Amino acid sequence: MLVACMQEPPLERALKAAGENRGELQQVLNRYSRRPEDSLKLKAAVFLIENMPYYSYYESEKLDFLKNNIYPTVKEKKIYIAEAISLLKEQLGIHLVLDLQKKKDIETISADYLINNIEYAFKAWEKAPWKQHISFDLFCREILPYRVADETPDDWRELYFNTFSPVLDSLGVGADPVAACQALYDYLVREEWIFTVELNLPHVGAFTLFNYRLGGCLEYCDFVLYVMRSVGIPCGIDLIVQNPDKMYAAHYWNYMTDTLGHPIDFTLYEHRPDREVRDSSRKKGKVYRSCFDIQPGSLPVLYPNQEIPPALRSPFLKDVSREYYDGYELHVEVPEGRGTDKLFYLSVFNNHSLVPVAWTVVEKNKAVFKDLEGEIVYFPARFYGGKTVQAGYPVVIREGQVVTLQPDTTRKRVLHLHRKHPTPNWWEAYAIRSVNGRFQGANDPDFLHPEDLYVIGEEAEMKYYLVDVNSTNRYRYVRYLSAEEGYCNMAEIRFLADGEVLRGEVMGTEGSYKNSAERTKYAVFDNDPLTFYDAIEASGAWVGLDLGEPKRIDRIRYLFRNDDNGIRNGDHYELFFFDENGRRSLGMQTGTEAGVLVYDNVPSNALLLLRNHSRGREERIFTYENEQQVWW
Repeated sequence: MLVACMQEPPLERALKAAGENRGELQQVLNRYSRRPEDSLKLKAAVFLIENMPYYSYYESEKLDFLKNNIYPTVKEKKIYIAEAISLLKEQLGIHLVLDLQKKKDIETISADYLINNIEYAFKAWEKAPWKQHISFDLFCREILPYRVADETPDDWRELYFNTFSPVLDSLGVGADPVAACQALYDYLVREEWIFTVELNLPHVGAFTLFNYRLGGCLEYCDFVLYVMRSVGIPCGIDLIVQNPDKMYAAHYWNYMTDTLGHPIDFTLYEHRPDREVRDSSRKKGKVYRSCFDIQPGSLPVLYPNQEIPPALRSPFLKDVSREYYDGYELHVEVPEGRGTDKLFYLSVFNNHSLVPVAWTVVEKNKAVFKDLEGEIVYFPARFYGGKTVQAGYPVVIREGQVVTLQPDTTRKRVLHLHRKHPTPNWWEAYAIRSVNGRFQGANDPDFLHPEDLYVIGEEAEMKYYLVDVNSTNRYRYVRYLSAEEGYCNMAEIRFLADGEVLRGEVMGTEGSYKNSAERTKYAVFDNDPLTFYDAIEASGAWVGLDLGEPKRIDRIRYLFRNDDNGIRNGDHYELFFFDENGRRSLGMQTGTEAGVLVYDNVPSNALLLLRNHSRGREERIFTYENEQQVWW
């Protein structure tokens, strides 16, 4: 019976799956069967209907209310996304999951909807000056699809075509689709987008994105897809299922196809489409394409009865790694007794567990992986019982050579550890805000005649500073005055006299950026190094204390804006190393004011992880080379 079902034509299987909705789909097929000149539209309709059974979406009045009111709430109340979402959920008064109703495309898509999508897709294709370079197959895959993923199927084609086709016409780009894509990109980035990764919703849909520019890289991609496809520019979405060197999970970006069939990657607000310049800002490991049609080479299609890791479970994924880099081949010996499943995986570390990103079939106790990006740590693994289980020593391809990180327990090393996570990329832009920040004392509350007690002379690092004050004068009022364009981004300040912390009433510039309750002047004295003052004013803001009476200041201890991933005094840390079966503990230590942990029992050539059991979630694997932590 299974064989007979699989041999049934895909169109007939789809029509049977439609149930009561079969008549709607049959209307579409009948419409395009009448005239020979509609033969391509008939093929397009068949392409869409054959793949329709694999798509579904969610209906919910509360979900619609939420996704269409986040942006207005943020703009009106001038608050952060998380606050807006919490406020709206309070108004809803019920958990969203309980209100979601799953609908299947094949059972609900109407004839009018499908016909409108096909007509406007062909209208855009016919109008495109580069039409001769777009094959029908490319048209079906990168212009025709009516949806992206699990969003509510809005009837978006006409709105987007009527909006962006005149824009493209006015820009006069000619017959080059790359130039057209660049021109639309430049037009789109003029409008403000509120970036957030906190939506945690199904894809929000074409209408919501048209009205409200809100979301993260996924929403960037969806919006761009609607825009480009609406005017006949072949466009798609590529992705990584897990960042190989960060805690964040999947990352998405767009690509468009040029007249030679080459993909050109780009990301709204981050990387402009360019034939010569590719985005190399992010490690990828393995790259997949999110296709509309079922991919015959995907895991669930090839092995429908096998247990498959969640990140690789989509039948729409196509491995396109070799389009992005000249990858490496890795051979892994698979000893007997490591499970009976013939599927074997390479995983990357997401700060807490292993996530499979590549797969292969074990043959004669050997697993061969192809098209891998170098300078990334990979973990051989099995997947069973819903878990990824390490099955071999971690490996890294460095300068084209495979290096196995097999710890040598016969040779121990002494390590001095200062952080549990690498310094983030954003730090460079913020560190400069500290330069020329001034600590001052005065005896008038308006600081009309202040004395500089200490001036920050170089960019701050993410650590506490303890500086001496040479002045012998006494002051009732003390403060930190922000550097120009510094937004007063101080996290913690303590004014000291004879080793004692001076207390007083907090004073300074009122308010905070976007009215954040956690980023007012009071954050500087809340004993939380992760909160900081983020002033409304770029320059001139200040925060300080009224000490009640004039006092002499001999030292100042301060911490600038930071990620709280240094060694914190009093926190409990545990160091691990990885062998062939997973993590092994090297013991617990408590952080001190010195901001460093010393371990003297660490195996050589080991991959390591420092975990803070007291707080936080940002941790990263590393090796120790030349007395430094090298992050992976």
